[in-house]
Amino acid sequence: MPGADIIKAAFVQASPFGLECQFSRPWGASGQKLGHPPLKAARAAFECEIKYVALRGQNIPQNNAIHGASPAIWQQKSGALTALMYGQPGFFTPRAPKDWLSPSNLVSYYDTSVLKGTLERLVDFNRINNAVDMRLSVGAVNVRTGQFSYFDSAKMTIRPEHVMASSALPPGFPPVEIDGEQYWDGGLFSNTPLEYVLDYSPRRSRLTFQVDLFHAQGRLPTNLHEVSERDQDIRYSSRTNVCSNAFRDKHNVRHAINELHKLLPPELASTEQAKRLYEYGCVTEMDIVRLIYRPVDPQGPVQNLRFQSLSDGKAIAAGDI
Repeated sequence: MPGADIIKAAFVQASPFGLECQFSRPWGASGQKLGHPPLKAARAAFECEIKYVALRGQNIPQNNAIHGASPAIWQQKSGALTALMYGQPGFFTPRAPKDWLSPSNLVSYYDTSVLKGTLERLVDFNRINNAVDMRLSVGAVNVRTGQFSYFDSAKMTIRPEHVMASSALPPGFPPVEIDGEQYWDGGLFSNTPLEYVLDYSPRRSRLTFQVDLFHAQGRLPTNLHEVSERDQDIRYSSRTNVCSNAFRDKHNVRHAINELHKLLPPELASTEQAKRLYEYGCVTEMDIVRLIYRPVDPQGPVQNLRFQSLSDGKAIAAGDI
């Protein structure tokens, strides 16, 4: 059961990595800020010796260029233009000219078939699927039904297609076929669906790290570039508060059911109705550590198209992605 000492250790270990953390235990309003996040969230988890990890949500690249410097702005724009025109090696490529001769058959602007080879080269799927102390779950939306689907290494063999589906954001990228069904990026449905982690059965006390790469709060835009940036922040930000508040209320009801069951006389506690109600009760404690990306500098309207290696290196060094 995660205790205060584990959470304290998480903050102590996270501090050198420059994480900005907000947490509740149990579901309080307390919080602690420790600087900047997100790549190093994983490092903090490992430093705290957290062995059971569920990785969820989509990862959209961030732009860490300095807004006020003219060369950085041009680098920002040129990088986005290069990605739009030529794609990204090992990730996605523009459609061939012949594809546009019959545009009615196109369902995306780019082709992501090369991504499968990249994943197979860089990711050890055998280790993921055979690990006993690690778990990977990714989410995607069924294009036909509009329902969210979970691909969980605890229940199935994870393949490159599952990861590709979890990042197939339309209309830029095409849907990915898995077992006869087509899937798009799970962020269309929910960017960080906490309920799958927190409601998973059997219910156990959990310490959950949630990384938000986009921050819903921001300044009022004063020009079109800032409007586009705020649009992306709001569009891609996790609906964390709504989700966590709903889960908190449900969690409190579960505890109330358990407490009420203890007060019932034996003749009532043994009834079928009381037994069914007791199944919804619990005594678990759920702790959530939120790691929120709060960039100091404006990110620009092309923050989700930047892939320059130089900027990526700076961002990783700063712990921003």
